[in-house]
Amino acid sequence: MKVPLLSRLLTSLVLFSLGLFSLPACGSGGGELVCADTSCLNGALRDAKSGVTVKLEAGTYEGNFELSAGVSLSGAGEVTILSFSGDGPVLTVSAGAAQTTISNLTIEKSTCPYQENPNEVAGSGGGGILIEGDGEVWLSDLKVQVSCGIGIKVKGIAGLTGKNLTLIGNVTSTDEPGILTKPNRTKYAVAGLSLNAVGQADLEAIDANGFAGCGVLFHGTPGTLDGGELHDLVGSGVHASGSVMVTLKNLHIHDIWGGATPFGYGIAATNLVHLLTEDVILENNKVAGILMDHSTGEHINATVSGNGARGIWLQSCTPTQQTPDGRAVIVRGNKTKLINNNGVAFGVFQSTGISLADADVSGTQKISMIAYQESTRVDIGDGIEVIGSDDLEFSDLTVNNNQRAGIIIDAREGVSEVQVTFVNVTIDGDGERGFSVQHGTVTTLPDVIDNTLRENDAAGEILDVVSPLETDRVPSPFNIIDIPT
Repeated sequence: MKVPLLSRLLTSLVLFSLGLFSLPACGSGGGELVCADTSCLNGALRDAKSGVTVKLEAGTYEGNFELSAGVSLSGAGEVTILSFSGDGPVLTVSAGAAQTTISNLTIEKSTCPYQENPNEVAGSGGGGILIEGDGEVWLSDLKVQVSCGIGIKVKGIAGLTGKNLTLIGNVTSTDEPGILTKPNRTKYAVAGLSLNAVGQADLEAIDANGFAGCGVLFHGTPGTLDGGELHDLVGSGVHASGSVMVTLKNLHIHDIWGGATPFGYGIAATNLVHLLTEDVILENNKVAGILMDHSTGEHINATVSGNGARGIWLQSCTPTQQTPDGRAVIVRGNKTKLINNNGVAFGVFQSTGISLADADVSGTQKISMIAYQESTRVDIGDGIEVIGSDDLEFSDLTVNNNQRAGIIIDAREGVSEVQVTFVNVTIDGDGERGFSVQHGTVTTLPDVIDNTLRENDAAGEILDVVSPLETDRVPSPFNIIDIPT
């Protein structure tokens, strides 16, 4: 029997009102798939082809998900949450021929399977997002919060672009003592963003805190990081290693702790990195604002203050093909301030081709430090300390109120006469010494207004200088969790 159209419409309306007829959780249109629950998301990610965007409504999607090459994933902001508490990352991404975009999401690794032995942890150590492949990926407006492993781990892809990324780990100051050597360290988040052998990484506006190794790691990865805040971390804010160029701009890096180890660096550049920084602020880091070891670069308008043992520390830095002007490291800019640090504001150890210009080097406070080639500890508070180094340029400097010495040049390690140029360098203030040279001579002298001790005459004894840093133990995710380099 044929049912009249009006009757059919009325029946549908009654069923809808009773909840027996509902809208689907998945929809599609053009190159988009829209989901509002986990089942739909799993199906969409399984079926989506390259070029399709999967859009998620607000809500929590439980599980671990895989994103194929060329498929993009977009949420409705922080209210769209991917959450997983099992083994492995929340989201695994394959980068291929077409660009993949991930945006406007929260990624949560809420709890982690516990491993007493860190060598038993899977390669990703859990974490938020794992990206591998040979293509390009764009990340924007993401909040990634993890309780173990790495917030975002990227390995081997051609290129990564990241903007407005908030990375949150579970490490607090109460966890900090000894965290890098605890056998149960696998229950901690170890890095915010780890870049390993990526072709190029361009990052903007990154906030990372609460990780036990570093905020951002450039390992064999050239790239830029412009804008953001890295803070309340163990190890280093930024760690760059490998024969690559890394540029950092407009960053505030502060309160980097050290665990029970001599770590705590705002920026660490090791193993032939060419590091360029501009307008960075490095404050209250446990050991050093900037550490450079076997690396080169230039720092413009750096503000380095309140660091625990060194402001800027350069060791084993020599000119390379990337420094055609013969300067291994240049620190300059009329906004450059190395102020109120502890121990040594600007230190140069066994390096050549170093230039410091247009800087205020003031207010260094004494602390107890291990003396070079000695087991004893001595109180050191020097504005500029040069040890076994040559070919130095100091110009347009104000060196004031450093508690022990304004400038001390220790011409040891086979350097009997230090080639050094002083131009418009003034030393003044209430320190014990203005300028001192020991174990050799220098080619020129600065202008010393107060506390005039030149070239270690009979009025003074040899001053102890500090030891180099143990850069082979600089922490990174590669030596916190068993991830081969």
